[in-house]
Amino acid sequence: MEAIPKDVIEMADDFFSRLSDVETDKMLDKYFKEQKYIAAQCLIWLQTIKDKNRLRNIATLYLVIYRSYKYYGIMLPLISIATFRATYERLNDVYSIHSKNGLSSLETFIEVTKDTHQDDLINHIILKLNGSKDNLVEYKTPEDASTSIAIATILLLLLNNEMKKHIGDEVN
Repeated sequence: MEAIPKDVIEMADDFFSRLSDVETDKMLDKYFKEQKYIAAQCLIWLQTIKDKNRLRNIATLYLVIYRSYKYYGIMLPLISIATFRATYERLNDVYSIHSKNGLSSLETFIEVTKDTHQDDLINHIILKLNGSKDNLVEYKTPEDASTSIAIATILLLLLNNEMKKHIGDEVN
């Protein structure tokens, strides 16, 4: 599966970052309807984010990630609750192990997503969640940072794994 091109990601980011809050909510609702099990958990997580700016940031990032996978032109079937739970449990186990070894959520994100071979998308997510060396993203609470990273990670893994079932993994 070829990687999503950087320009596709940047166009999605440009489009979604210009939406009003109402337009963002409409787009989230549309994408949430396509993948209701992912949406149900992400909505719970989104409601825990205390900083309104970070909430807007992760909502926009959710839209960018989701839209970027539409690049392949395949309408994914509903990802089952069982698939979501299994992916979440594996991810939670990895975060637990990495946390005990002193790795941050962001370092764990990088580790668990590298096998997706979506380097441009991963770099975009890191930039949006962490910022650059000269302009770091500030979170009001460590939980906001962890939640934002969890949403991006689970969405990336689920969409990538499901897309591989329909496209295959011939080109990387």
